[in-house]
Amino acid sequence: MTYLIIALLGLVLGTILLLPFFGARGRRGLKSMLTRYQTITDALLAGDLARAGRELTEIIRGDTDDIGAYLKLARILRRQGELERAVAVHRSLTARQIGDRSLRCEVLHGLIGDLIELHRVDEARPWAEELRRLERRDPLLSRVEAHLALEAGDWDAARRALAVLRRGGGRSGMGEAARVGTYMAELQAAAGDLPGARKTLEGVLGAAPGFTPAALRLGDLWQQEENFERGAGIWTDQLRRQPQAAPALVPRLEKAYFELGRFGDLERVFEEVIAAAGSEAIAVRLALVRIAVRKGDAERALEMVEELQQQHPDDYEAQRWQLYLMLETGQGEEARRMLKASLEDARGAAEQRRCPGCGQELEAAAVRCPACRRWLDPAHPVAAGK
Repeated sequence: MTYLIIALLGLVLGTILLLPFFGARGRRGLKSMLTRYQTITDALLAGDLARAGRELTEIIRGDTDDIGAYLKLARILRRQGELERAVAVHRSLTARQIGDRSLRCEVLHGLIGDLIELHRVDEARPWAEELRRLERRDPLLSRVEAHLALEAGDWDAARRALAVLRRGGGRSGMGEAARVGTYMAELQAAAGDLPGARKTLEGVLGAAPGFTPAALRLGDLWQQEENFERGAGIWTDQLRRQPQAAPALVPRLEKAYFELGRFGDLERVFEEVIAAAGSEAIAVRLALVRIAVRKGDAERALEMVEELQQQHPDDYEAQRWQLYLMLETGQGEEARRMLKASLEDARGAAEQRRCPGCGQELEAAAVRCPACRRWLDPAHPVAAGK
């Protein structure tokens, strides 16, 4: 989305710079195009993809040779999840004689990427061959080769393609290699090749240590073989590396340490993670609250959750734990008062009207946002407050 907005802003600027070099008729045409692209940019900034798509369609109707408009329309369709329509747009462009090599590569990139997302990689093969003739080192080619190898069940070929993608694809290539490698391991595990799946996941984590899905899968595979020690070790390392992944890691760690009979060690692990990650490790801090409850220390648990509430007053799970622990510690009347206040706040938020584009608070009768000037849809008159 950001790339598309920057590209459109560049077009607007270019149109403005060209205006002085055209006659009156040409200037009118350029001004009309400038107005449309400004409208599209405004729509994208407001998150209104449908409106941006309609404007681009109008540009294409007025100038069927505007390849850039077609490409931008295809990107918007992809963002909206309409991949089949994006494929149709890109296919229509492949039938054209496009002399600009980089523009032809962009068309092929879009078509191949859409086909991969639709799991129709075999259809992408001839377009990948054309792309290879134009740009033989393009990282997208390794992505196609990896997916084709996966469909054929050729794990060795898939690993080679992923290795090339990691080396030549930059940060996006590393991310794609990690995703495809993790999916490959799922296929291997489903086929009963657990050692092969573990080897693949170890390779993914070796290249991308912070890739949590691979760590989750690898730990799961060790748990399947009741090797709780290995699984717990992988998840513990990942929690230290990526504390924001705690919602997925903490339940697995609790189960693994329980099976190992070392639940007390888990408390120490969580404390270390909190000390390193600070106040943002909400899920880990709530895990410590649950441990205190299991130990029967409701007072200590309440202290921890109240401290968390001071730093993150809007955290819903912490709010519920606070009310529960207040009841457990004999503060029922105060808990009821807080619950009633919370319900009143929730009702007020539900009744509050906000602009869906910029979030500006609105009057009940407003038909246009006073901040971003967006017209409000009468079919959807109320947008709940944040």
